Amino acid sequence: HYDAFGEDFERLLAAAALVVIPLDRDDESSGQLVLLHAMALGKAIIVTENRGIADYYRPGETAVVVPPHDPSALRRQIERLMTASEERARLGRAAQEYIREFTLENQAQRVAAIINGLLR
Repeated sequence: HYDAFGEDFERLLAAAALVVIPLDRDDESSGQLVLLHAMALGKAIIVTENRGIADYYRPGETAVVVPPHDPSALRRQIERLMTASEERARLGRAAQEYIREFTLENQAQRVAAIINGLLR
């Protein structure tokens, strides 16, 4: 799907059994919106290894990570997860729990702690 926004975007993600985020460039920050929304919805995610968004997921714990430009690896993981409902559920729960670390309140507390540390 391309150019899905607002309600259409949320509806598509909510209905997905699995969210696949194939990223072309491993040095470009893209895909965060889909990744974070999918995590918040408790979806299992397959993402291409990408330094630009690596801070948002934990490989094998909150997302399955595949090498860039490796369609065979991507296909294997899609097929594996589509037949492993318990693994999809585990990944989704872990992603949903992990995403709570990225709330505005938690980020503000982290920044405040850094500033307080600098002031001491």
